[in-house]
Amino acid sequence: MSSKQKQCERIQQQFEDERINREIIKSLKLNSPELEEESLVKQFLIIGSDAAEQPNYQSSGYKKKIGVVKPKILFQFPSISLDGFSYNLLEQFCFPDVTYRKKRTRQKEKDLITAQQKIYCDHLHYHKVFSFVFPGKRNELFAIGLRKKRFMSRDPKEYETENICYILLTSVPFFEIHYHLLENILMDSGLNDFVSSSIDSTQTNNSGLVLKSIQNLISVFTDYQKITVTPSTQTISFKFPNETNEFFYDCCCDMPLTYHYSELYLLTLFEEYNILDLLKMVTAFMLEHKILLVSKNLLLLSATIHFLLSSITPFKFESSIISVLCPELYTVLEAPTPLLVGMTHLPTNIPITKEYTFIADLDNKKFITPITFLLPNANGWVAEEINRTLNESPKRNTKIQLPQTQLIENEIGTTRHIMDVFKKAMEIIIEPFPCCCIKSVYEEHGKEDISCFMPEVFFAWWEEKDLLFIKQFVKTQMFENFKMRKLLEIDSKKKKEKKKQSE
Repeated sequence: MSSKQKQCERIQQQFEDERINREIIKSLKLNSPELEEESLVKQFLIIGSDAAEQPNYQSSGYKKKIGVVKPKILFQFPSISLDGFSYNLLEQFCFPDVTYRKKRTRQKEKDLITAQQKIYCDHLHYHKVFSFVFPGKRNELFAIGLRKKRFMSRDPKEYETENICYILLTSVPFFEIHYHLLENILMDSGLNDFVSSSIDSTQTNNSGLVLKSIQNLISVFTDYQKITVTPSTQTISFKFPNETNEFFYDCCCDMPLTYHYSELYLLTLFEEYNILDLLKMVTAFMLEHKILLVSKNLLLLSATIHFLLSSITPFKFESSIISVLCPELYTVLEAPTPLLVGMTHLPTNIPITKEYTFIADLDNKKFITPITFLLPNANGWVAEEINRTLNESPKRNTKIQLPQTQLIENEIGTTRHIMDVFKKAMEIIIEPFPCCCIKSVYEEHGKEDISCFMPEVFFAWWEEKDLLFIKQFVKTQMFENFKMRKLLEIDSKKKKEKKKQSE
């Protein structure tokens, strides 16, 4: 058999394999479309310990005591549970380690007033934000939250403080408008009175003892929940309480709803860490290594997870994402599959294979990886452009408390330019793709003409220094899913053109 005949047989086999893949996709419905229309938000929750709980306080310094408490859902609206969602897991994510309540003895009358005033604006700092990702029936579900201290004074000489989490559950991660709603809600001082009581939210509704602040919260949330969005929605406007003008949010239209990133998170990462370390992490992520993010700071875990998910568009990570790994789930680290996992510390009793694992110790700025190369252009114009942008941008003042909306407004030019750099880097990777696809040239009775991707042709586009990444990347499920979507798009377009010509 001649080499030409062998090549023809190989191509025929590739087309046959492609047809089989498409049948599998159809039968399993793996190629489900992105969300087309979705309510802006699904549910509002407050998570913290029951105010009536009396911990066993231990001395912790001069006139200070701490006690361990157990978090639970204090308020949930609407009260109906979302189908398939683990509220227990959400509680553990919010408080992954021991939850403390602090008790202080006040020395002067003004101590109480000062503490109350300080807590009133406690949530107005970017370190208070966090978000989690959960698998959903149709798509991911995001928990977007703010932490704020609760203030309780049951004794004239003492007062207690403790972190409470206020959360929006949504399939649409428009972080900035969600955070604006949470900030607005948390400025109501009556909310502290509510979470400082031991009244259960469901009992409250039934007994008619709902506080005015909760009635206002429900009213605002109900109006907010009525907003629906699609990938083509350009802007959202909403009239927040206590604000004169409507708030307008730029939705970045024509972008899949789940690909949106947080402006707030990006600069946190790029000001904290070396750009090449972050690019190594993106490289490992695209090659579907296990990504283990270690930090006691929920903001850093949230920021890193959402940076990775949004930086690889139009590719999509479709393996397991665990925002905060609880001890009960440590065994998942032994699974031979890609993972994106946040955790407060590395477990000592679970062996972790280092060969295909990227460990980011975010608190100590240490990155451990076997990878010795980067994705194309990362060590060239990508790193240079991001560093130039950061050098030309004003540094964030970490000591000033600013509403998240104001902070985002100050930094939006920088963050969007950085994401444009990543977008361009991904576009360069996929640019040759259409030229590496051929249409079936073999007339086969009863079989539909399809296009097929030729990896050898794709490899020929790249320089030697980039081939190590490219050859590994095309073997990933991430690329396989992208390839399937693009081939279906190409064939659909050709069908429409053929139909138009025949008319």
